[in-house]
Amino acid sequence: MIAGSGKINRPKDVIITRSFWMKKLGGRNAIGATFKNAKGVKFVIIGIVDDPNTKTSWMPDIFMSDEIDDFLLYYPTYAMLMTPGTDIKLLNKKYRKEQPRDKWSTYETIHYQYLPLKDLYYDKEHGKENKVYRYGNKSYIRVLMAVAFLVGIIGLLNFINIYTVIMSKRSKEFGIKKVFGAGRAEIFLQIYAENILLTSTVSVIVLLGLPLLTTIYPFLKYMHT
Repeated sequence: MIAGSGKINRPKDVIITRSFWMKKLGGRNAIGATFKNAKGVKFVIIGIVDDPNTKTSWMPDIFMSDEIDDFLLYYPTYAMLMTPGTDIKLLNKKYRKEQPRDKWSTYETIHYQYLPLKDLYYDKEHGKENKVYRYGNKSYIRVLMAVAFLVGIIGLLNFINIYTVIMSKRSKEFGIKKVFGAGRAEIFLQIYAENILLTSTVSVIVLLGLPLLTTIYPFLKYMHT
């Protein structure tokens, strides 16, 4: 919560997001402010929540009570916390029967379907007419994964090529070590230890440095706006 309360107690109470607050109200004090929808129904802003700092398929501007239908232009979507082990397919089979819905004149009947949150991003049929939702494409992801794999193979081959050249320049070093009694096992262990040290150093830089870089931008963005 940025300001106000995060609990909706009355049907006409609403909570807005930071982006909506900045876009429509310019960052002015909005707690307690009122506005009307196209039907003339008055709503009261009771809280402001921050926008998610990660990509999401659901980007609402306003949160309101489900006891009111004055804002709904599409069928409603509810987020529910299921107990572990819940069979989603069994629930969908149980509630697939059409139910009468008298509140909306545009729909004679309606039925609810449960969809796991992990599948929502790729399900374009869910709320396809609602611009609030954002969707991904699995085909694009597969193509990008294939490209990343090929780039990784090319990088690995380049590393092997460069490392082979480096090892050839160290032939005198290994020759001198053989003269002083170093066997194949010792030379192998030396090269192996060097490679472990090299890959460990790179792994630490990637695992710690990359998350740090990707954290700095959203941190500075939301701390200074």
